Amino acid sequence: REVHDDLHQPERSGGLCGVSWAPLSGVAEVPPGRGAGPIHGGRRQLEIFYRTAPFDESQLAEDGGEFESESFLDLFLFAKRLEGCSDRSIFYYEATTKKLLESFDTPACDLETEEIRSYLSNYQQKAGVTHVTVDNVRRIISSFYSWLEDEDHIIKSPVKRINRVKAPQLIRKRMATKREILCDNCGLPRNLALIDLLRFTGMRVGELVSLGRNSIDTISRECIVHGKGNKNRIVYFDAKTKVHIENYLPTRMGSSEALFVSSKAPHERL
Repeated sequence: REVHDDLHQPERSGGLCGVSWAPLSGVAEVPPGRGAGPIHGGRRQLEIFYRTAPFDESQLAEDGGEFESESFLDLFLFAKRLEGCSDRSIFYYEATTKKLLESFDTPACDLETEEIRSYLSNYQQKAGVTHVTVDNVRRIISSFYSWLEDEDHIIKSPVKRINRVKAPQLIRKRMATKREILCDNCGLPRNLALIDLLRFTGMRVGELVSLGRNSIDTISRECIVHGKGNKNRIVYFDAKTKVHIENYLPTRMGSSEALFVSSKAPHERL
């Protein structure tokens, strides 16, 4: 386009490469300090190149959108991996964002707020998910478009105008009775230690099954938990949980490094 503009100006000083083109002369006069002698036929060669260049702009516009969206998604995932996100989080980011992009023929940078808001509404109705799940999807999409904005691929994120999805705050009932029912029907010392450790520490199920034998200390009644964001933290448990864990350890079978293993051979991590 810059070449096209320079070629169709009758006379332009400081044009392409700082060269002054004389109209219809076929000669480019080089300013002082840029070499001696005229460049014969320079304008004519540029005209021929411009007219015969093998570019199909309609084809570029047609095929560029899909490639552009996939490339941006790959770069976004690279950035998240560099930030220290776990493989599970990377997979969730990729699946959620790709599902959005595949729902539209529009390139990622051209999606508007109304389209994304409509996508979230339809997703909630068709999948029958809760407000919390929809807000998690919105948060991931917002992270993708915030990255596009920070990298100057778009001017402003279209998700900024989509507010956080509010979830109803439910009053949960006390678990004392449920806990007693569970403990009475555990059967195995492993299950009793597992339930008490979950109840007292509040750790996630994924964090519980990732515990190792060396990550728990029954003397100080603490254990090291590897949580979200590849972060470790120390949690504590009460004396009753300590007794249940000590009763479980002698009955534990297998050579796995996991703390809680299956009751059947080959006794691997739960």
